[in-house]
Amino acid sequence: MFDSSENVRKGVLSAIYEYKNRKIVGGEILLIAIVCGVYFASWWIFGGVLAGCILMFSIRILSFLLCAVLTLAWGIIGYAIGTEFSVAAGYVLGGVGLLLGYGIHFSIRH
Repeated sequence: MFDSSENVRKGVLSAIYEYKNRKIVGGEILLIAIVCGVYFASWWIFGGVLAGCILMFSIRILSFLLCAVLTLAWGIIGYAIGTEFSVAAGYVLGGVGLLLGYGIHFSIRH
């Protein structure tokens, strides 16, 4: 009986973690679509990027590629912020960004 309740607890915690991370990734996709739409001054680009990114998550290999690109983006952003202080801080924040991005993006893939 204890094993069954332990599995249920793990499943519930995993579902909560995945739900929170889906919100973050959804916000990233929306931000990317907004930036592209504003940059090109086109609602069509905004809608296309938004729909394209959402559809990419339904195809396994494209989902992997999108997750990898978003994870690398977190690392690059961390590195860029860190190099404002020093090169060593850039390496550390870049690594932290990569690890955080990996944890968030790859936890929601099926």
